[in-house]
Amino acid sequence: MKKTQFGIMQGRIFPESYRVYNKFPKFWKREFFATKKIGYNYLELIYDEGMSKKNPIHNLDHKIILTTIKKSKLKAYSMVLNFFAKNNLFSNTNKFIDNLKILVKFAKKINVKVIVIPVIEESSSNLRGLTSLLKKLHKNFKDEKILFSFELDSKINVKNKKKIFSKYLPRFGICYDTGNSLSDFKDFNYEINYLKNEINHLHLKDKKRVGNKFVNTYLGDGLLNFKKLRELLEKIKYKHKVTLECFYGNNGLRSGKKNINYAFTKLL
Repeated sequence: MKKTQFGIMQGRIFPESYRVYNKFPKFWKREFFATKKIGYNYLELIYDEGMSKKNPIHNLDHKIILTTIKKSKLKAYSMVLNFFAKNNLFSNTNKFIDNLKILVKFAKKINVKVIVIPVIEESSSNLRGLTSLLKKLHKNFKDEKILFSFELDSKINVKNKKKIFSKYLPRFGICYDTGNSLSDFKDFNYEINYLKNEINHLHLKDKKRVGNKFVNTYLGDGLLNFKKLRELLEKIKYKHKVTLECFYGNNGLRSGKKNINYAFTKLL
């Protein structure tokens, strides 16, 4: 894990809201500089639920992002399409593919290497739906150099996930989310071992149980076994990036620094 690079989800250092996660931040340029200063290697850009007109992705303004990347010296390695967690991509897969073609073209202009596609919440799918989508995506994007990483829920069991994605490696893989694994009562030791070849991106977050619910918390304050996670990632020779998708309390900058320091201490 010594060479592992850590990034953070856009909007976690200077959140647009301290009550609602995954929103594009108003002070997005400032966030690039602050994120670099406290030790992160990259930002994971967010194509957000409401698609704020302030978001350069909405306006396909790659030049302003490239300028900010150059000035801050912080790269944008990945992009997560959170819009589709709240808007069902399976309602019209042809339209989704058309939109994805535009986003891929944009991503290449700003040197994004991974696009994360959430197949959760409103876009949650069964085995048949995901299999059909992957066939279409492979047909349209098999020659792209960008990696596509799918964040999946527990509707599809781990054996079927491997069966589906093993056919489309290395272009298409799985984004493994440690927090979702906890709240779904999954054994991450078994899952990561079993999906070691299919996982091409990692979302790192910790959760604790409060009553009957799992809630986000600072890294190390929840149920995630970081010692085991490090041993496991070393065992499978994980070579991809890790994006912190962490709890940010009432001060995103302070929380971001606390979380990255903990990740450095426990995973490097």
